[in-house]
Amino acid sequence: MLSKFLTDILAMPYFRNHAAATGHVHNFANHEEAITSVLEKNGFTRVIKTGTDKFNTDLLSNGEFVEQPNGTHDSPDFFLKTSTGKLLAIEAKSSKKGNPLYNSGGVKSNYLYIFCSEKYNKTTIYKGSLIFPTIQQELIKKHIEEARKRDLILNEKLKALDTEHRGWKYYTRPMINQAGGASFTDYFKHTERERIEGETIAWVTSLDTTD
Repeated sequence: MLSKFLTDILAMPYFRNHAAATGHVHNFANHEEAITSVLEKNGFTRVIKTGTDKFNTDLLSNGEFVEQPNGTHDSPDFFLKTSTGKLLAIEAKSSKKGNPLYNSGGVKSNYLYIFCSEKYNKTTIYKGSLIFPTIQQELIKKHIEEARKRDLILNEKLKALDTEHRGWKYYTRPMINQAGGASFTDYFKHTERERIEGETIAWVTSLDTTD
């Protein structure tokens, strides 16, 4: 099931990420809707999330998936339970350019990313840790933690000097993206694209096998 699902995903064209975007592309309102269609086409059953609480993934049976399990503003976009009961987090990314944006969310090591580009009208896939090694992620995590400590110290000083009673505070917001030109940032022209896709396919399909 997962192998055919990935084959169909890689054959997908470009879709906008959000339903709020103007216009429709290829009869689907957004990227997530298109992925849902491919999942269902490959035999996976959709579970509808109700309420505003985070979805309890223990409620998923093998072969089922849920969209927006943690709400529309928190990742991942999908949780899927494989035939062997393993959980796969899927994040949909869409961009007019050859690379997605991550902003403060960063890249999650064990997520399957499905990225489509309007520039190429194509889709690629990757496991988070294959494009953003854990050692680099840990370095950023430590930097953010240190920044938070500095924020606390600064805000105590601001509070002590708040003679006008306005309650000013400061918060350091991480922005995690890529730079260096197309050879670094273009996911479709990158020299490692085929290797990354191949290793991602091997990783995802391994979730359908017992240990």
